Amino acid sequence: IPVILTVCCFGREIIALLYEHGEFTSELTAMTAVLFAIYTVGALGYVCQELLNKILYLKKQYLIKNL
Repeated sequence: IPVILTVCCFGREIIALLYEHGEFTSELTAMTAVLFAIYTVGALGYVCQELLNKILYLKKQYLIKNL
């Protein structure tokens, strides 16, 4: 969660510091910061999914059906 808050609050500044040189404009920085925030939230969702899968498997509520 701290990483997500950092990216959402300071993502634009981080991207500007790293990439805003020459042809990389402030519009591209803003677009990249939004996409970076979406990617970070997606990564958190993936981690939650993996943890939930392990918990359900350990509780024997995760079933694999054979087709």
